Amino acid sequence: MSNRGCVVLFDLDGTLVDSAPDLVAALEAMRAQLGLSPLPTRDWSHQVAQGGQALVAKALEDTDGVDQQAALALFLAHYQSHPFEHSKVYVGMVDLLDRLHQAQRPLGVVTNKRQALADLVLAQAHLARYFDVVIGGDATAHPKPNPEPVIAACQRLQASPSQAVLIGDDRRDIEAANRAGAGGIIAGWGYGSSLIPSPMRESTPWCENPGELWGWLCEGPG
Repeated sequence: MSNRGCVVLFDLDGTLVDSAPDLVAALEAMRAQLGLSPLPTRDWSHQVAQGGQALVAKALEDTDGVDQQAALALFLAHYQSHPFEHSKVYVGMVDLLDRLHQAQRPLGVVTNKRQALADLVLAQAHLARYFDVVIGGDATAHPKPNPEPVIAACQRLQASPSQAVLIGDDRRDIEAANRAGAGGIIAGWGYGSSLIPSPMRESTPWCENPGELWGWLCEGPG
């Protein structure tokens, strides 16, 4: 892995940043603007990786007759105004990025979040300075699990996917990496890691926290 991972790509939500609090707040604001009761009680973090449209649909499951596109617009407007109010960078991530940056490793973000929102979150989280490329969910014709975003990031970094590794907490991250010919590492601290199918978990390196990534990326396993 240390040789393969010349280029290090990160997913955003659930990997770099715990963004669920602000996404849930945007859903709550959307429901309030629609005159609806507060969100049904559940763990919404597992829904975050599904994207805004799926999040809104899930948040409106208990309603009838609501215009989903209008609701999505309300959700996005609130989130764009408050993209990093309650969110946090995962503990240990800044230290890892500092070390990778000092080691002159090309770094990128490959996310299914819309490009404009991804750029906002990274800027307000004070992470944008680390990354040479950011590929949002609308930057290519197809988002993850399609390999296009991974390939696009590698092209921008003038590297082959075989020289890259993508770190993410969702099945679609690992599938996109595999289909692109890149390596994958599961971010075990993220929202969707527990939902990744067993065969994929068994065949893909797993890290419990950002601190463990340095060993995989620069020293190799073990």
